Amino acid sequence: MAEDDMESQILPIISDFDDQNMDKFVEGLDSLEKILTSMLPHIENQRNTVVKSGKIGKFLKLQDNFQFNITQHLVKCNDLIYENIDDISTELIIRYTRSLQGILLIHPSSRTIFNSNIQMTKVLKFIELDNSKYPFEINISFISLLLHILLKDLKNFRTFETCNGCSIIIKKLNLSDFQLKNPSKNSKSDQQVLNFKIIEFLIFYLNEEDKFDFPDKKTVKQKSDFFRKDFPGIDNLIESLNDLKNI
Repeated sequence: MAEDDMESQILPIISDFDDQNMDKFVEGLDSLEKILTSMLPHIENQRNTVVKSGKIGKFLKLQDNFQFNITQHLVKCNDLIYENIDDISTELIIRYTRSLQGILLIHPSSRTIFNSNIQMTKVLKFIELDNSKYPFEINISFISLLLHILLKDLKNFRTFETCNGCSIIIKKLNLSDFQLKNPSKNSKSDQQVLNFKIIEFLIFYLNEEDKFDFPDKKTVKQKSDFFRKDFPGIDNLIESLNDLKNI
């Protein structure tokens, strides 16, 4: 596929997202999913190569170009989704977050968009949603997205902390009748499923940062302090999480 052919596919998608109309958003999402799906074989074939070529190489080259970077346009739809959340399906929201996760995995540089407090806050407000009123799957899908946003990007870690992300996450955790080490094999409640996703996030977040080349690194102790006000038992929880890592 020639580069100009890829451009001709990307530009209408960007236009759809910029339109801020729900029908156009769905059209753009459909087209984006087709592009991402078509690149899966190319990603698998070039998993261990530094220099990407062919279709994936053309896509990445365009994502480095401000004009064609899909993420900066896709995230504009956070407001559209939030403002219409009572009227759109959970499935559509999950499709949105999965597409954004896919782009961030393919093109990690796009994560820098979330260095902004504004963009980070727009993600966190979906995690903050009351899951007694809205489907818990929305919380989960945005926690999954947050994992992709923070992956290998300590600047985003610091932005997440500045935006009160630790408090927002830990307030969603409810350990009543919840076993970390021996979860029941029976059907789990919505809250249990959400708890597991939060535990996954905490295992990821509460890691040492010594391997990162970044000036503002924090220790596990410093990061755990962000949770302490809302969750005084954070040290016991970290101990349990460490036991899980060693299983």
